[in-house]
Amino acid sequence: MKTIPIVAASIGDPVATGVVTSLAKPGGNITGVATFSTELAVKRLEILTQALPHVRRIAILLNPENSLNAAILQAVEVAATSLALEVQQVSVRAPNEVENVFSSSVAGNT
Repeated sequence: MKTIPIVAASIGDPVATGVVTSLAKPGGNITGVATFSTELAVKRLEILTQALPHVRRIAILLNPENSLNAAILQAVEVAATSLALEVQQVSVRAPNEVENVFSSSVAGNT
């Protein structure tokens, strides 16, 4: 298997997910594009608080079956603490669940 080349069309954070050992020396037989979702999630949170400075509670929709989401949630929770925000994790596993999640969130049921 180590001789089969692997191309990742898009991967969140290859180090955090264990796909490569480091960015400087990834090793192995994988190449592709990394999106670094954890850093982007934190930046989005910072932009949200700049746009809406009075917001104190946010919900983050994540698919708990996606292994990268644990790292994203952890990074967002750390950033939220420094911004005095409460974070509510909302699990969404499929597109058809999104409408119900929003309805429940608005009603305060999540």
